Amino acid sequence: MGEKERSYLFDNYRALLIYFVVLGHTLSYANKSSAIYPAIYYFIYFFHMPAFLFVSGYFSKNVDKCREKAVRTLFVPYLVLNVLCYIQGYCVYVGNGRSYPAFQVFQPIRGCWFLLCLFVYKMFLKDLIRIRHILPVSFAVGLLVGWSQEFAGYFSLSRLFVFAFYFLLGYYINEDHIARIRKIPKWAAAAVLAAGAWFAWYVTSHKLMYIECILFRNPYRQGHQIQEMGIRALLYGIALLLSAAWIVLTSEKKTWYSHIGQNSVTVYVIHLFITRWLKDQAWVQAVSGNPYRYGLYLIVSTTAMTLILSLPAVRKAYDFILVQIDKKLFVREDKI
Repeated sequence: MGEKERSYLFDNYRALLIYFVVLGHTLSYANKSSAIYPAIYYFIYFFHMPAFLFVSGYFSKNVDKCREKAVRTLFVPYLVLNVLCYIQGYCVYVGNGRSYPAFQVFQPIRGCWFLLCLFVYKMFLKDLIRIRHILPVSFAVGLLVGWSQEFAGYFSLSRLFVFAFYFLLGYYINEDHIARIRKIPKWAAAAVLAAGAWFAWYVTSHKLMYIECILFRNPYRQGHQIQEMGIRALLYGIALLLSAAWIVLTSEKKTWYSHIGQNSVTVYVIHLFITRWLKDQAWVQAVSGNPYRYGLYLIVSTTAMTLILSLPAVRKAYDFILVQIDKKLFVREDKI
């Protein structure tokens, strides 16, 4: 894509989203030093991954290309990242005298589930869009899978089916739809975000929503299925409203942070190791007891990780490693 054709709107949008991803993984929802931190955590998780999957679907219009590149660009990185995350977790737990579960290839660790889900979506997108009314079907399936105990962490099945709706929605959305969304008054978009922030504070301060409701990792709890299915339906709507509001407020011009969106993949992959390491540091646990110091730590660490890991040099190093892995694993097409 040429310089004049590039959609800086979505570069800037991804930059915003990846910042929230890093912040969400740096922040502990269990921090009790201030009521604001659980609310911030819920607010971020209301929309950041749904919006990311929406953008991924939006840029997946070429279904043949998606399938062709899915293994090399998503599944192989998923396997490598999952192994490395397991090794890091194992070293941390065993080093502290704690036990750690055995490694499972299709049991995604931390944020690895995102790559696995993207792989499945892109690999089977060409087939999925042939299903009649797939968009409402994916919405209904996302609600119904919570009733089955099968849909949990293995293969990230729960998230795989819950988030499919956002990816498919992105696929079906076009430039005209985005233009219509951006015609919404900015004051209305700001009001939606303010309402979302207030709702996050309200549900956390009154303990109205179980944490797993916003993480989508597990099925509904026994005896709470109807209630939690209703919450999930509500969260679908909240995610759409907040995601659209951020689209309205995001600049469509090239900015100093546009490159962050262009290099968001390296931020996503590498920050998983850094945030995992940070949470076990004694000084981080010490500052977490003070709301002001903890807030400063969150801002500084999240900003530093986002800026540094999005540098072109980091992206080049990441791409170089993937190319070397690719050369070792796959036969060149001209030799087949």
